[in-house]
Amino acid sequence: MQSSLLNPRNWRYRKWFFQVHLYAGLGVGLLALVAGLSGAALVYSPELELAPRWGSDAVAHLMPLDELAERALRQYPGFQLEAIRFDAAGNATQVHLRKPPRGSGAAGSKAMKSRQPGTNLHLIVDPETGAALKAVDRHTGVWSFLRDLHHDLLAGKAG
Repeated sequence: MQSSLLNPRNWRYRKWFFQVHLYAGLGVGLLALVAGLSGAALVYSPELELAPRWGSDAVAHLMPLDELAERALRQYPGFQLEAIRFDAAGNATQVHLRKPPRGSGAAGSKAMKSRQPGTNLHLIVDPETGAALKAVDRHTGVWSFLRDLHHDLLAGKAG
């Protein structure tokens, strides 16, 4: 043992430790690169996925929020209202709808979120009429892939 402390270059396990350190560093570096690049792309996902921002001026005749929500729920039966989002002028321009998992009550829908396509919709709505101008399914497409890659490393809950 003293010989390895006095002359570490001649230690017989040095090459093995070098290989372990090299490949462990490459693996961790690759994970950090994937997480960093996918996270950087996801920062802009709301703007790119739902863009362009509909309406930047205040609307004169806003539809009341309860009517806006009812209209969105009528267009997509079986969904529940998750959120209504507003633009910079205070117009309700986004409605977030989620379909509860099968066989679960109201309490179960909060505890267990389904990641199946067609269960998580963001609607761009006209704040005057409540008409859906655009519907985006958050569980399909490239943004869903990036979310799964960044959050779970494409391994579901195990990731």
